Amino acid sequence: MTKSELIARLALRNPQVDVKDAESLVNTIVDAMKNALRNGDRVEIRHFGSFSLSHHKLRSSRNPKSGKKISVPAKSVPHFKAGKTLRQRVDTPENSNIPTIVSMNAGRSDPTEETGTAAATA
Repeated sequence: MTKSELIARLALRNPQVDVKDAESLVNTIVDAMKNALRNGDRVEIRHFGSFSLSHHKLRSSRNPKSGKKISVPAKSVPHFKAGKTLRQRVDTPENSNIPTIVSMNAGRSDPTEETGTAAATA
């Protein structure tokens, strides 16, 4: 699902919210998450997962083409850890008795559209 698909689905499922307002809501949430991560904070969305930063130290490596030793600078990268409910929803069949928090497959007739795998139909 892309950001624009999320905006469209939000507007579709909430008729009182037009597409521009849905876009503004999604952008506000994403910006707040980016700012929190930029400040070194952790972002947790219950039943979904948490975002944090992984810090990688300065290290040396080799250029695979030339074989020369190079220095890779230190950096921080975003890391996502799925929450327990999300993991259960992804790993179990649709007819399970796990409580539905958010249905990511609402309105889709083909379960392979979302995942892109044939395993969902097997």
